[in-house]
Amino acid sequence: MQRWQKRLLSTVALGSTIYLIDKYINHSVLERSTRTLYNALVIAADYKLNYDENNLESASKLHSRVSQRMFNVCIKNGGLYIKFGQQIASVDVLPAQYHIFRKLYDDAPSVDYDEVKKLFLEETGKEPLEMFTSFSENAIASASIAQVHKATLPDGTEVAVKVQKPQIASQLNWDLRIHRVVLWLQEMLFDIPLVWMTDYLHEHFRQETNFINEGRNAERAAMDLAKVNDLAEKVYIPKVYWEYTTPRILTCEWIDGTKFNALDDLKQKRFNLTDLMKTCVDVFANQIFKTGFIHADPHPGNILVRWNPKNSEKYQLVLLDHGLYVQSTESFRRDYCLFWKSLFTYDIDSLQSVATKWGIGNVQLFASVTLQKPWKPGKSLLINSKSNAPEVAEMASMMKQKLKSFLTTSELLPKELIFVGRNLNLVRSNNRLYGSPVNRIKIMAIHAVEGLGNDWKIWMPWRKEIIENDRPDQWIDWIVARINYSIFNCSLFLASISFYVNRIWQNLSKLITGKEGEGFEAIIDQRIKEASGQFGIQIEASAFDG
Repeated sequence: MQRWQKRLLSTVALGSTIYLIDKYINHSVLERSTRTLYNALVIAADYKLNYDENNLESASKLHSRVSQRMFNVCIKNGGLYIKFGQQIASVDVLPAQYHIFRKLYDDAPSVDYDEVKKLFLEETGKEPLEMFTSFSENAIASASIAQVHKATLPDGTEVAVKVQKPQIASQLNWDLRIHRVVLWLQEMLFDIPLVWMTDYLHEHFRQETNFINEGRNAERAAMDLAKVNDLAEKVYIPKVYWEYTTPRILTCEWIDGTKFNALDDLKQKRFNLTDLMKTCVDVFANQIFKTGFIHADPHPGNILVRWNPKNSEKYQLVLLDHGLYVQSTESFRRDYCLFWKSLFTYDIDSLQSVATKWGIGNVQLFASVTLQKPWKPGKSLLINSKSNAPEVAEMASMMKQKLKSFLTTSELLPKELIFVGRNLNLVRSNNRLYGSPVNRIKIMAIHAVEGLGNDWKIWMPWRKEIIENDRPDQWIDWIVARINYSIFNCSLFLASISFYVNRIWQNLSKLITGKEGEGFEAIIDQRIKEASGQFGIQIEASAFDG
């Protein structure tokens, strides 16, 4: 046999061995990583070379092929990539071509029962039917990293058993490494700092795959809710059965309910959508502004609705999937409360103080992205569908000019904002899904003020000497505090008037045309789309969530 033939056979044998080990032992981690890196480079080059803001047809074709390429990667890779794709699906203001990612909200492929039994043996030394009197062989739901089976405890209690897919343990470290590389490539190509957030993100992704951590999060969140009179009966978190729980198996109370996004079913069962959405905003605003322990993945699939079993005339939201939480520092929580309050009192000193502390050089820009609408000192916080387009166009232009400098001091930016922004974006998306029945911004502002406490000092000008020293002219501070409190309430009143005018317009539109008019969330989204197209950029909804 000639030398070149031997080399060829050796190469084929080596390649085949690597392929078989990767596929059947390492769950295709090399194949998935190579696929991701290749497509990331192709997509970056495609946008870099072919994006033309003045050619709408060319831009549309570009978005189509890029979104399809990204979608195909998520489908082929599975696992955490399904979760990455679902995040893209939650961004309402991306081009219409990206709506393809909404398909990822449907059940992901589940693993066979034999794989489930194998995982049970690894985790507990027992098969499912040795622990439960019944256990559904077919998963009743399947998501990115786990699937759920219905089972029955020996005492007859029905439970939901969340089982981690076996490949996740092998794929996790590789997926996170590739995620870091992709962000680094984007940073190099587009000169926007992204790598700074990876350690924080990856820490929480790892926590999400530990079901012991998820069980503890669920119990902590339930204890927090039990302390809030207005929410204790309206929101429920299923009980965890610890004796049947391991790092990769989570057993919780079984709950029968209707999915939060099944609007027709909810209406048929006579649930009040406005009340449901109000509670949805209240519960997550309470977490952000008061407890600091925040559910970072409140998409509709993680919320059920049922009638309260203790009172069949009252509704109850059931919060599921507590794997991804963030605990904000007390300093961040108070600063974020102060920032929201100051937006409504036009307290520029306080806004500037928080922005400087967080390494943010443009207060107006940060205020705009926090509220998801243009903000200027002295301008009322109205929701005006007629004037939003030029205002948001102005913000789009400002963001394009200031984004890079806005992120140059990213090391000072609180990393909690990553997951707070995700929470706010999903809640905003839920409100839009319901037709914007509640004034989300007003509700959050009220929670922000409550999160600061009842001391009148919070309404005084936020200057160091007022907090630390007794001044001879304290009566002036007393007056100023009452004036600021009045300004805040006036701002809320004006925002309420604007909101209800918009709601009346929605109802009139439905009466006249048969189609319900757009809510303010949809109006803002549409104006952002229109404005971003004018400036050759795509502004994602998550960019407007602080």
